[in-house]
Amino acid sequence: MNEEELGKVASVYFGLDKDHGFLTFYININFGNTEQSFGGYTLDEFDKAQGKRIGHAAGTDLILRLLETFEVNCLEDIKGKVVCVFREEHNGQIIGLKTPKFEGNKVFMIKDWQEACKDKK
Repeated sequence: MNEEELGKVASVYFGLDKDHGFLTFYININFGNTEQSFGGYTLDEFDKAQGKRIGHAAGTDLILRLLETFEVNCLEDIKGKVVCVFREEHNGQIIGLKTPKFEGNKVFMIKDWQEACKDKK
């Protein structure tokens, strides 16, 4: 059974991971007395022939799904939005997001994206 908790997006980061250099995003969600991040997924891959990291379709698809879920045109516009998070267990990793009815009532589950995009890299 998934646990649900309502929060508000405190900040959004889209760029290179500071420790590993891959393209990623983080959506930081405030729950009143604590914050937790959703994200950290690799949105690119290393291309040996070019000797550098390059984008891939799965990463683009993930960002497009987030924009659609929150009904925004820019990731930064997610800041301040109310969102319900799904976790498999109390205080566990966030596995999905749902906007409230007054914000579109849309759901994004990371496992659905992973399944749909497993061959898109």
